[in-house]
Amino acid sequence: MLEIRGLRAWYGNVQALHGIDINLKKRELVTLIGSNGAGKSTTLKSITGLLKKRSGHILFEGEDISFYSPARILQAGIALAPEGRWIFSDLTVEENLRMGAFTRPRDSLEGALEEQFELFPILKERRGQKGGTLSGGEQQMLAISRALMARPKLLLLDEPSLGLAPMMVRTVFSLIKNINAAGTSVLLVEQNSAMALSIADRGYVLSTGRIALAETAASLLSDTKVREVYLGGYANGDGI
Repeated sequence: MLEIRGLRAWYGNVQALHGIDINLKKRELVTLIGSNGAGKSTTLKSITGLLKKRSGHILFEGEDISFYSPARILQAGIALAPEGRWIFSDLTVEENLRMGAFTRPRDSLEGALEEQFELFPILKERRGQKGGTLSGGEQQMLAISRALMARPKLLLLDEPSLGLAPMMVRTVFSLIKNINAAGTSVLLVEQNSAMALSIADRGYVLSTGRIALAETAASLLSDTKVREVYLGGYANGDGI
């Protein structure tokens, strides 16, 4: 579904990615792990067209989208729930969700809203509440739900557990697992590497803008060096 070939990216004169190769199959859940500054968010920004200074090729369902605009990439079927959520604080939950469907026909919005309210019942309860008054976990659900309003084939998630209490982290990761099980492919960037690998099919370890390892999630979880460097000694853990 997604194939990244030789991707290089820069912020000004600083090179952030050094020719990485990544692929993701239909219905897969793949995670990118690595320390801060490794290039994980840069990869997502490159895929969605938000970072312009880059080279290499990004193919989605066989089509080269390397130089598509962000709106055209969304229309092609790739949606991003960004790091920090970036919801519209002064808009209601429902208005936030409608903003996520701006590329879709207007007559399909009500059905899309009902789909999201079924997946996220708490958002239905809060539909008339301003986004800025939600808890951190509810805002994260809103950010993911807003991305899903576009009915993407591939959902990109950037640090969905950031700033959440442990119990809410489990709730959010269970939702991600369910979204993937329902048929949406997922590319997950996550600082909580152990939790990410516990729900993923495969993982890539990024280190200073390069792919250091690419294995099944189970193999990465059992790798002693990966556990020590990225998982804080995590061995078996609870997972989801």
